[in-house]
Amino acid sequence: MEASSSLKSAPAAPHPVPVPADFSELYETYFDFVWANARRLGVAPAQVDDAVQDVFLAVYRRLPEFRGEASFKTWLFHFVLRVASTYRRSANAAERRSAPDATAEAADPTTPDAQVATKQAAELMYRLLEELPENRRALFILVELEEVSVAEAAAVLELNLNTAHSRLRDARRDFERAVERERAREDWRAR
Repeated sequence: MEASSSLKSAPAAPHPVPVPADFSELYETYFDFVWANARRLGVAPAQVDDAVQDVFLAVYRRLPEFRGEASFKTWLFHFVLRVASTYRRSANAAERRSAPDATAEAADPTTPDAQVATKQAAELMYRLLEELPENRRALFILVELEEVSVAEAAAVLELNLNTAHSRLRDARRDFERAVERERAREDWRAR
């Protein structure tokens, strides 16, 4: 009996990922992901660049702790979520609404009208996302915009899987209602 109990040992922890020799490659690869999600999570346009830098600074410091239990993108999203929350809390609501939008434009727009339409659509999406309660917004962004599985999003957000499904259902309903309200406003303005 002693022999069998001595053979049992704790499962080995996954090996941490070393910090890459060239962190700039990681930065280049994930910059757009971090920037877009910081903006989607309500960071004021004038502060997005600073928030992105804060995310990458935190990631650089904590990268050796990445264990591969979730995908790197969802692990990274966790940092974006925390930094965005800090920026939102510290930002003045009036300042957020009055700052010019630094929305990313289409990579190769064909006409100025296409640029304007792209910018307006992005502004509308950000506004509608801001209407979602914070505990639903992050989940909605991960699943619907970043196409992460509900299970993986739940793990990143430290939610029970059933809770995540329930919140996602509510977030989809809330977002759809916000879209319907916006369409009704546009229809009324067009009269």
